[in-house]
Amino acid sequence: MINHCRANTIARKEKLLTFLDHPAIAIHNNQAESYIREKVIRRKISGGHKNLNGAAAGNLWISLYQTVRKNGLSFFFYLQDRFKELIYYN
Repeated sequence: MINHCRANTIARKEKLLTFLDHPAIAIHNNQAESYIREKVIRRKISGGHKNLNGAAAGNLWISLYQTVRKNGLSFFFYLQDRFKELIYYN
């Protein structure tokens, strides 16, 4: 098993060391892990999704929430703005 893992790592060496040639690429993925941590905690508290549609809806909402938050905006005001446009057009 260890030999298989070692061979796999060596085969991907070029991609794994990409950050050496491109300083803009982060060496770690702590930020990505912290983004999914919130979703995992919410899923554990709620008992998980009951079906695939619920999982897709949950993924959409958490992704939207994190994107808005990452851009420094208020999620509440963002939703209010989006729904306001829906009301005006219908």
